[in-house]
Amino acid sequence: MIRTIIAFRQDEAGDWIAELSCLHARHVRHRPLLENHPWVLEESGRIEHLGTEIECKWCDNLEMPAGLQRISVLGPLLTLDPSDAIPESWRIPAGVWGVLVVLAGSIQVSNVAARIEATLQGPIARLNIPPETLAVLSPAPQTAIELELWSSHD
Repeated sequence: MIRTIIAFRQDEAGDWIAELSCLHARHVRHRPLLENHPWVLEESGRIEHLGTEIECKWCDNLEMPAGLQRISVLGPLLTLDPSDAIPESWRIPAGVWGVLVVLAGSIQVSNVAARIEATLQGPIARLNIPPETLAVLSPAPQTAIELELWSSHD
């Protein structure tokens, strides 16, 4: 998945790390032949690259960053109750990870751009959904779900 660089910091060894909009962090080094990022060595180069899009392999694997805390839970939502109906889709907000939890029944979840294509069977099946991802939901009858929202404690 393509993510945006929102900040830079250095690790203990002095190597530069790009902080991404998905809450992951990725080393950006200049080691010619292996990694060619000479711009990272100068502050002006790092500033110019804020807002640059970069691939995030952890989002591709639907891996939630370490250290996040659950900030809220939506649900339970049921296919049986029209007042609590499961929506056809959910867009996860920026700076937040979603975790879809199937309490009972089953649901298909998809998003081609995010490479999500899963059928989850309850009870307690879970699927991580990266920030700014639209998850298309197709629940089976008698399905109950919750959506947990996770973010950093900042």
